Amino acid sequence: MCKSKILGIHVNNDYISCAAKDLGCQVLKLPFSYLGSMVGGRMHRLHSWDDAVDRVRNRLSKWKMKMLSSGGRLTLVKSVLGSMPIFHMSLFKVPAGFLHKLESIRKHFFNGHEVSSMKISWVNLNKVVTPKEKGGLGVSSLYALNRGLLFKWVWRFLTQWSSLWARVIKAIHGMDGSIRDIRSGILKDRFLRIYALENCKSVTVGDKLAHPTLSHSFRRLPRGGIENAQFAEFSVLLQHVVLAQGSDRWTWTANGSGQFSVASVMTGSLATRFDISRRGIVIDYILCGNCDIGVKTTSHLFFTCDMATSVRRLINRWWEVSDMEIDSYATWKGWDIIPS
Repeated sequence: MCKSKILGIHVNNDYISCAAKDLGCQVLKLPFSYLGSMVGGRMHRLHSWDDAVDRVRNRLSKWKMKMLSSGGRLTLVKSVLGSMPIFHMSLFKVPAGFLHKLESIRKHFFNGHEVSSMKISWVNLNKVVTPKEKGGLGVSSLYALNRGLLFKWVWRFLTQWSSLWARVIKAIHGMDGSIRDIRSGILKDRFLRIYALENCKSVTVGDKLAHPTLSHSFRRLPRGGIENAQFAEFSVLLQHVVLAQGSDRWTWTANGSGQFSVASVMTGSLATRFDISRRGIVIDYILCGNCDIGVKTTSHLFFTCDMATSVRRLINRWWEVSDMEIDSYATWKGWDIIPS
């Protein structure tokens, strides 16, 4: 047991020390190193990433910089900077300062310069991270790598509903019918006095609506100004809620089956109202049904419609990338995603 350590989360330090003494082990404190990576730190702070920066800098040592050819340095850049911080980058939104440090180390190493050197870099970093089919060297962008790894969790959440971690996330954040309101936070925090009257603290919205009155599971009826006011607001909020009988599922509510591919957008082969009218079929209304402004072409539907523009801007703000006006697939394909 002398090699073992005990860690307490939200537990008094004296209690942990006594437990470690009784067990004959040591006390583990946050942050700690696990498989070469620091765990338990405040990863939104830049200094929490200093260990990862030091490991990358030590791996790309000076002798390797001077002894390797440009091709060898390129291979080492891909292997080291593409794998060393992969654990943290797959779990946390990496601070911009950390990305800038790694990009600086990568740029100077590939050009054969020390980080403190003021020599000219003959190969632009944008050229290095450009895909090979576009004339670049195909080195992964650290920013895109971080966002791509994080987005894999979103994909897994949507496709692996029965997995353990997905069930934990749903239990913590909802999506299971609990009394939660995504627009204003958790309902139990919004209606504190009403939640205090509830006997079943884990009751769902469906269970509430299944009874004639919302107060059926209260330990007593609301009384007083604050309780009555919160109960009235709570009743108004739920009176327009209509729950489906089946289990929750993702649906496409815009139109049709919603089945299309990037290739069909690229070639403009979607059966939009404008394309149907060009084939001699009479269409009473060819304007977009979402904005009633532009003609419903493929380019308008996916790029210039107010709804498409709003969705793109929300995604850009979420991913922290610069925005630009996009009016066609060709413009979208040539759009350089640059962190804002």
